[in-house]
Amino acid sequence: MKVKMILPALAEAESPFWRPIKYSLFPPLGLATLAAYLDPQDEIDLQDQHVEVLNLNDTPDLVVIQIYITNARRAYEIAGHYRQKGIYVVLGGLHVTSLPDEAEVHADTIFIGPGEEPFRNF
Repeated sequence: MKVKMILPALAEAESPFWRPIKYSLFPPLGLATLAAYLDPQDEIDLQDQHVEVLNLNDTPDLVVIQIYITNARRAYEIAGHYRQKGIYVVLGGLHVTSLPDEAEVHADTIFIGPGEEPFRNF
């Protein structure tokens, strides 16, 4: 199975005043942690928009997107892009946990709270 895991950039990361030093010293590891639960045979593409340009010209079997409050709009756009292609989309993260009713209309599945156990069961 091809699994794409995406961390969209925080809104402030697009500012000319963004200082990536702190981010590079303390990168978020949520998606990398979840990737460890996948089958070793799965093809995993983990993309972090803070350090690379997202490639949206692909067709994975599953897309998992981590959402913070400041990247929610971009995350929903990405989710919509993949759902229009008929690709299954999972959303999780702080924003989804805070506003699950908002998030669920943009995904096939949402994870609320820490994602390790729900993702393992999923």
